[in-house]
Amino acid sequence: MKDKINMVDQWIDSFFTSKWSIIFIFLISSLIVLPNITRESLWFDEIFSANASLTVSSLHEMFTQYIFKDVHPPFYQMLLYFWSKIGGDSDFNIRLLSYVSILISIFFSFSLLNKYFTKKIAIIFAVISIFTPAILYYAEEARPYALMYGLANILSTIYVIFAVNIKQHRNIQNNLLIAYFILGVLALYTHFFGYILIFSLSIILLGYSTFLHRKETTSKLFVISFLILIAGLIWLYIIFYYGNIADKMNGHFWIKNSFSITATNLGIMLYGHKEMLLIETILGVFLIFPFQIFFSSFKKNTFILLPVFSILIISILISLNTPIITARNLIIIIPLIMLFISFLFNDLYNSKKIVILVYLVALFTSSAYYNSTYQKECWKCASAYIEKNFDPNNCKVPTNSYADIYSSYYLGNKFSYLRNGPELQKNCDLIYFAGHTKKEEIIKTLSKKRLDTPFDIIDFHDVYVVIKKRP
Repeated sequence: MKDKINMVDQWIDSFFTSKWSIIFIFLISSLIVLPNITRESLWFDEIFSANASLTVSSLHEMFTQYIFKDVHPPFYQMLLYFWSKIGGDSDFNIRLLSYVSILISIFFSFSLLNKYFTKKIAIIFAVISIFTPAILYYAEEARPYALMYGLANILSTIYVIFAVNIKQHRNIQNNLLIAYFILGVLALYTHFFGYILIFSLSIILLGYSTFLHRKETTSKLFVISFLILIAGLIWLYIIFYYGNIADKMNGHFWIKNSFSITATNLGIMLYGHKEMLLIETILGVFLIFPFQIFFSSFKKNTFILLPVFSILIISILISLNTPIITARNLIIIIPLIMLFISFLFNDLYNSKKIVILVYLVALFTSSAYYNSTYQKECWKCASAYIEKNFDPNNCKVPTNSYADIYSSYYLGNKFSYLRNGPELQKNCDLIYFAGHTKKEEIIKTLSKKRLDTPFDIIDFHDVYVVIKKRP
């Protein structure tokens, strides 16, 4: 029995020290993501991304028709625009960009952690980063969140390196400062939460460096942070002058403040299911004892979580005027949490390696299950139903002006569209096609039209096709 335990210990040690482990991690993640990447239809927001990047003839058209009407900065859409020129406009290709963004970010974070700390920390971070359920979910979505996560991943790793160097009175390397500047600017131009992330990382580093009287380091960090700020202000000026972001900043926003829902969704992002949260809580109890070792490691690594508290506080303060807090926007705090866990696990490794392994396996299992069972709005299914059951020569597609680009994404030019809501048509049973809403709202819309014909509502996961009731 003792020999078997020693064999397991040796296998665990070899995994956390092998140069091949990162390749194995990427391979397993690909086996989860690639078969699932087209399992579900593009949903409402993804169709917006696809239209903004794939249906335009130039970047100028993209900005005037989409970017200035949206709330997100342009970097992701521009990247997707050029990405589609290379790989095409299939659902697989436009979602693949998100997965590639995450792989690249984890590779660079792994390399930095391996260089400045230990391979064990690097591998633990790679595992929990890529197999956190939300990360693989957003790796399969054509939205800027995977790219934002990837940038936050590397920036958070650089933050930890900077903080440790400041604490140990070591100089910060210029190549890392340049990387921090470039990635910081890209984060600002990917998502507005990038501003909150960069502010939080920079202000804590500046404060820490100033407190420890590291004048040269403080000066370098101040210059880099100031340059990132200037670059960010350029975009803010453009979007306020040419776009409609000012109205949204005045509170005219579709997001509703619900901190309890956000906390619940954030838990789902981290663990996938309530059962997984229970398992991780039980494993956490085993990690805590002996308490003295756990507390010592927890206290030593708390600095990693300081930007998390800053991000949450700033987000709450902004939300008092303009609601911005959603779990997906808070994806930027996940790398910091995972870095904290990685350093914690590294300190506890010798006495808790079996528990740590079980934690990682449980996280992988939850992620694999979650990513093979989630459901999205099925615009593709609804469009296929219309195409199969209705003749374009006899039927037009009644939709609304808001849903026009979504209703036509998969149907294309095969059909003509009526953009004034539900309509009764002669020799055609199709009454209405809309989505990104609930069935109750569809019923309300139909009631306002006072239709005198009985109807059926076919639900394709929050995408609805309304037809005349058939005998």
